[in-house]
Amino acid sequence: MPMFNRTKDIISFFLCWVRDRSLAVSLAIIMTDWDLVQIGALKIMYLDSWIFLCKWHVLCIMQTCFNACEFPELWIKVRSLVSILDEKEFNKLWSEILNDPKCPKSFAEYIKHELSFDLS
Repeated sequence: MPMFNRTKDIISFFLCWVRDRSLAVSLAIIMTDWDLVQIGALKIMYLDSWIFLCKWHVLCIMQTCFNACEFPELWIKVRSLVSILDEKEFNKLWSEILNDPKCPKSFAEYIKHELSFDLS
C-alpha cells in the first residue's frame, strides 16, 4: 500500500474518531500545516468548516524558496502577505510581489503552483 494511502487512512480514521466522540462539537475553523492529504481529509469530514494554513508553516515553506537575507524587501512583503485579512489588500500585495523584477522567478512560480489548490 503506498504511503500516501496509509497516511490518508490514518488521518481519516483519526478524524472519524474525533467526530464520533464529539457529536456536540462542530468545527467552524481548522488550522493545519501544508499537508494536502490532511487538508483533503478535513474537507471531506468537515464540509462546512473553514480550513486555514498555519502562518508559521507557510512562512517556513516560503523561506525555503529564497534566502531572506538576500531578499530582505521580499521577506518583509511575504511576512505581511500571510497576515492580511482583506482579499483586495492581499491581491494587491501579491501582485506587487509577482511583478517586482527583484523577486526570484523560481519563488513566484513555486508559490503560484503551490497556492493553486482550493481551500474553501
